[in-house]
Amino acid sequence: MQDIQITKKLRSMGLRVTPLRKALLNFMLSQETPVDVQTCIDALTKQEVQFDQVTVYRNLEHFVNKGVLKKVDIRDGKYYYEKADNCAHLICENCGDVSHIHSKQLESITESITQQVAQQSHFKIKVPATDFFGLCEKCQ
Repeated sequence: MQDIQITKKLRSMGLRVTPLRKALLNFMLSQETPVDVQTCIDALTKQEVQFDQVTVYRNLEHFVNKGVLKKVDIRDGKYYYEKADNCAHLICENCGDVSHIHSKQLESITESITQQVAQQSHFKIKVPATDFFGLCEKCQ
């Protein structure tokens, strides 16, 4: 994403534009799979951006709260972050590999179930998640 687009996106979220936020958001929106905080920190270090680890965590949470990213629990003891789109995850319980699956049918079913659950429970669902745990082709 271009620098100007990142700046506009941050401003539209009501966030102050800082070099860290620009670099972090740009990195996160370029990722195709969920990444952990350490991966973000490594990427920012390579870009020679000034930051402290607490600020990285805090900004990732800001992006989650604004609906730009979502937090993913892959059940390996840490959280991952990714773009907030409606994809499902295929998570290998053996090697930890995570793949995305994009399916219009699955998206439609998830949206329908989300609406039903929200309506019946009076619970505001921010980000529905669909994860499938099993064994990847290599680990079968």
